[in-house]
Amino acid sequence: MSQGASTETMCDKQQGTNSRNKQQETDNKKQERMMEMAWELDAGRPIYAQLVERIQRKIVSGQYRPGEKLPSVRDLATVAAVNPNTMQKAFAELERSGLIVTQRTSGRTVTEDTELIRNTREQLAVGHVRNFMNNMQELGYQKEEIKDFFDKIQP
Repeated sequence: MSQGASTETMCDKQQGTNSRNKQQETDNKKQERMMEMAWELDAGRPIYAQLVERIQRKIVSGQYRPGEKLPSVRDLATVAAVNPNTMQKAFAELERSGLIVTQRTSGRTVTEDTELIRNTREQLAVGHVRNFMNNMQELGYQKEEIKDFFDKIQP
């Protein structure tokens, strides 16, 4: 083997190693993001609905980006400590809503429809604000008092 061929082979091996290292880094980051999820589930509400909400939040907040491949049902079920069938039910609901898309050969990905993601984000926010308003009114606050309350706590 000539010196040029030997050097070329070493460069090819180095490039292959660099490519594998980058892929491993990407896989590790995905795994870390998946593990970051705090899966505290409320026994008083359907588990699959809570899983849907948690994954929706990950999508609308940008933690799962448009077009990004999602972890497998089995992997997420393991992290969440739920039955894979329950996680599958949550994924099916997210698929019906259009937030995730199933690719036959490459698993599930987040939709690339940023308008749908934006609308879902707004719907979730409206729901949170309504709940907050209802809770404050149950405490005896009127709408004007709630607005004043916000003015007091804003820096």
